[in-house]
Amino acid sequence: MSAQILHDYEGTRTVQISDKDGMVIMHFEKPVKWCALDPSTGAQFAEAFARACYKAVSGDTPTTQKRSQITEQLRLRLSKRVELMLGSFARETKQDRKVQATALVDMMMSEFV
Repeated sequence: MSAQILHDYEGTRTVQISDKDGMVIMHFEKPVKWCALDPSTGAQFAEAFARACYKAVSGDTPTTQKRSQITEQLRLRLSKRVELMLGSFARETKQDRKVQATALVDMMMSEFV
């Protein structure tokens, strides 16, 4: 965001997140054109936003507050993919364990790159 925008328009440095009827809602204290957050607050915002998205999609709150919902969603997605790959490996008896392990690692690493 350019410094000019910060000075020319009404903005805020606060925002709250909630969910209602399957939607994620961002609450601002006033009508704004921009919102600026320092990196720490931005990270907290991202986690709160991810939690609200999780609740809006699943209709349930996370079981633990310690685990990031972004991490939890990735964990669930990877678990499903590994489950499918293991089933495929069981049907393909020609591949040795080293090839299977490499395929699993490559798939998991592709999620982070």
